[in-house]
Amino acid sequence: MTPFRVKPPRVASRILSCFGDSEEKSTICGDTEECFHEIVREEGVVKARLWYWQQVMFAVPVLVKNSIHWGGVMFKNYLIIALRNIKKSKGFAFINIAGLAIGLAVFTLIGLYIQFELSYDRFHENIDRMYRVEQILDHGTYKEPSAGCPTPLSQVLVADFPEIEEVTRIIRSNSSLFKTEKDTTLRVRNIFFADSSFFDIFTFPLIEGNKEAALAGPHSAVITEKLARSLFGDENPLGRTIRADWGSDLKISGVVGNVPANSHFTFDMLISAQTLVALNGEATFTRWFDNWVPAYVMLGSEQSFEALNEKIRFMLKKYQGERSKNELYLRPVSQIHLFSQVNHEIGVNGSIKNIYIFSAIALFVLIIACINFMNLTTARSADRAREVGLRKVSGAHRSSLMRQFICESVVIALIAMIIAVVLLKILIPEFNDIVNRDLKWDLAGNLLLSFGLLAVTLAAGGLSGIYPSVVLSSFQPVRVLKGVMSSGGRNTILRKSLVVFQFFISVVLIIGTVVILQQVDFLLHKDLGYSSEQVLAVPVGRMTAGKIEALRNELLRNPDVLNAATSDYMPYASTNWTQVSWEGAAAGDLMKINVNYVDENFMSTYGMTVNKGRSFTGGMRSSKENEVILNERAVQKIGWEDPIGKRILYNIDYRSRSVGGATVVGVVKDYHFLSLHNTITPLMMRLMPEESYGSDMSIKISAREIPATLGFIERKFTDIFPEKVFEYRFLDEDFEQMYLEEQKAGRVIFYLALLAIFIACMGLLGLASYTMKQRTKEIGIRKVVGASVTHITVLLTKEFFWLMLLANLLAWPVAYYVMRQWLQNFPYRISLQIWVFFLSGAIAFFIALATVGYHSVKASLANPADSLRYE
Repeated sequence: MTPFRVKPPRVASRILSCFGDSEEKSTICGDTEECFHEIVREEGVVKARLWYWQQVMFAVPVLVKNSIHWGGVMFKNYLIIALRNIKKSKGFAFINIAGLAIGLAVFTLIGLYIQFELSYDRFHENIDRMYRVEQILDHGTYKEPSAGCPTPLSQVLVADFPEIEEVTRIIRSNSSLFKTEKDTTLRVRNIFFADSSFFDIFTFPLIEGNKEAALAGPHSAVITEKLARSLFGDENPLGRTIRADWGSDLKISGVVGNVPANSHFTFDMLISAQTLVALNGEATFTRWFDNWVPAYVMLGSEQSFEALNEKIRFMLKKYQGERSKNELYLRPVSQIHLFSQVNHEIGVNGSIKNIYIFSAIALFVLIIACINFMNLTTARSADRAREVGLRKVSGAHRSSLMRQFICESVVIALIAMIIAVVLLKILIPEFNDIVNRDLKWDLAGNLLLSFGLLAVTLAAGGLSGIYPSVVLSSFQPVRVLKGVMSSGGRNTILRKSLVVFQFFISVVLIIGTVVILQQVDFLLHKDLGYSSEQVLAVPVGRMTAGKIEALRNELLRNPDVLNAATSDYMPYASTNWTQVSWEGAAAGDLMKINVNYVDENFMSTYGMTVNKGRSFTGGMRSSKENEVILNERAVQKIGWEDPIGKRILYNIDYRSRSVGGATVVGVVKDYHFLSLHNTITPLMMRLMPEESYGSDMSIKISAREIPATLGFIERKFTDIFPEKVFEYRFLDEDFEQMYLEEQKAGRVIFYLALLAIFIACMGLLGLASYTMKQRTKEIGIRKVVGASVTHITVLLTKEFFWLMLLANLLAWPVAYYVMRQWLQNFPYRISLQIWVFFLSGAIAFFIALATVGYHSVKASLANPADSLRYE
């Protein structure tokens, strides 16, 4: 006998206790604890404990097997009960399943979009070590973030900073026309100049050619597989020659696979950077105050990005002088697409703010669908009260009832998920058109999102079912079976709160949609300071003055061609800058100014207003004196009261590459020479030298007989330039591209708002239907005692009216704050107007009350005899 009674291991005892008094326990050991104590007395505590754990090892497989069996049986029972309830209440089940299916489909669509946006540039092997060097240009009164860096920067980075392993320049070029040896002619739009180290940093695999030599020499080019097929068909393009419309021959030195859609810049052709030196001279990349060359670096595998960022910050003082306040910093390439907001970007970026907005809205749509489920299930609690009472009398515990109701909720969610997958297949093509992406849904190929959808479905089903399960399982069987049962004031308050929350979200979305659409419309139709209506841009290249003049004269013979002009840059995309000083400036005073060479017809074609002095004339082109026209902002910044006849001294003329000066002959009214994402800054228009014309022709036509006019222009163009391909675009198309992200956000939010309101109204429809059903006898009595249809309808809808009013009062300040913050991103923006809030509220009111009113009128028109026989 032991002097004290030793207890078996606690964990092991709990495992064995799961068997209770079952047959399996007696099979393992009749009375495990008695056996344990017997072994303790005969062989000691250690051997007893070992024996006890041995019993556990035998017991666990049996326990797991039984758990699976009983779990399967229970799930089967729960599934049968759930399907019976769905069949019994088809209308409510449809609302629940349809709402949740739409919510899950929308949530997954937005998840697919976000997954794609976050994947930008992730295909590069060394993405964790890849950075772009960006610059903050200090202009005194303001600072400008820019992707452009000083032209010689890339030549000193590796020498000055051993942490940098590779560096390459990527310089965007204008579209150009190319002709093959067999006279195949094609305009290539996405062209970049790059260094030979390009393929050492970026993972764009070469199909043909050698990556070290592909961009090493001048006049060599790498083209994509798609472009190679367009130019050469099935022939091998390697070593072939193509002629550019600027007069140079390029040798194809490599073919690269097509650029993935999730790259922050896309190209059809890469030309060696040494080609620019061959074309423009040895001084092309030598000027430290020319800021037009983007530079990308790759750090060594063990180098610290943060430490190098600090070292590189003020390095320009070494080369630009101690007075330089310009700063450099590194931006991870993986962040460029969503986080970069700099000037001179080489591609069209997305917006992290849109990601946040879309994520929040998708989550709200899913929450609204879950709220519908909670509302309808708790509202229908009385219908299942008798079932709960009988199950409790039969010995069911509250926990088992809660498991049942949560399981039913999960079953409904899984059914909704299956429907959501079908909806995804249907909606993805339409969604791609809205967001301008090529997204694809593949359950097996995208396991992350597939498991995510399943997890969200289970979470939505489980969480949505928790509160109804608590409410239903709390019913007292005695009261329920006696028919004394009430849903309770707290349940009613919660249901009303959830309805308010649903329409709070809906009103915020309606207001957001209206404001965004207003802002986009404002951007597309704001007075830009010039007239762009019925103006088409035709690329002509830098042709001889005689041919350009001949084309212009031929075009003006047609009365529907109103004017024509050429320029180096279109009026909305002038991206060339230089630094100037001026007559009377203090030593060291410099001003950054935009420069565009134009001909004498440019301002009249666009209807620009000259406030002081005169416009350019054809006779001025023969003068040896350089003459310029400034905008009002430039004159204001310089501080001249009378600028006419004053001198401008410029650093580098981008055409002649020489230092010089010019005389101011006029002042043009400020116009937007960049998108409305940018404020108007100083501008200088220079008259083209004699016998020279710009690379783009702007042709203004009348709105009458546009197809015939376009046909006439094409014929004349082909007659004078038989070697060129006639191409054109209306300026409106370019404007739309400028504000693509805003338009995309507006469309997405518009459709999501519609879906959110639709789901909320589905829930309200079901709730109103059930409420009217519960008040059937009350409605019959009221009609018997003389109540009119109008009176009963108002009585039944009054409660929902106050809920809608409360939702609006809560939504308005939130929507005002959110949209005000969003509008701060635009230098030129609309003002928030009170009518937008009233209109959005009225829309929500109308939709909600129309939904409720249908059932109210239907109930009030019912025969009171039928109502009183109810129950």
